Amino acid sequence: MTKAEELNFDLNDQTILFSGRGKKLQHKIECGNGVTLSKGNVKVYIKNVTRNTDNSYIGKVDYVDPYKALSGDGISDGFRMTFLHGHVFVCQH
Repeated sequence: MTKAEELNFDLNDQTILFSGRGKKLQHKIECGNGVTLSKGNVKVYIKNVTRNTDNSYIGKVDYVDPYKALSGDGISDGFRMTFLHGHVFVCQH
């Protein structure tokens, strides 16, 4: 079970919004991308995403908006967060 599942992060039942510039935009999550997860009104921005062997992802929390909103859950800047594809709302290439 990923940390996002344990903490009941929102699941995205829509299409992931992919954004980026430069090279041709890929519509998949790639190593090194940044992603945005959501828990209610709180957004968690994660950088340097990599894929685990169990098809989950891991990345480092860049920041939480609003700041410290998830500190009670142990989520703050620099935390290594695990999550599933279904938790991703935005992917930045």
